[in-house]
Amino acid sequence: MVAALLGVWVQDDSGPVLTYRRRYQFKPDGSYEFVFTSRNTGSLEKTVLVKEEGTFTAEAGRLTLSPNTGPARSFPWRIEKDPYVGDTRLVLVLPDGILDIYYRE
Repeated sequence: MVAALLGVWVQDDSGPVLTYRRRYQFKPDGSYEFVFTSRNTGSLEKTVLVKEEGTFTAEAGRLTLSPNTGPARSFPWRIEKDPYVGDTRLVLVLPDGILDIYYRE
């Protein structure tokens, strides 16, 4: 397990009507929680679209998520500094090559 991965990572996608938030929490016991929510602009009320819990391993540049239900998935990953603002970010490389970027909460 990589200590730098532990903690909460978020990705916000704000639009004119809805804001989506993806949130990973990686815990020292090897478990994780993923929550995907939406909320209307100007509202504090969130709708949970997906909630997933399971275990993770982070070895040799691959992050493997094993949800309690459903198949495991694995991604190349890295933690780096944002080149523009210097914030620490978690980068997951999706199967289609798209970078899925999260920032510390």
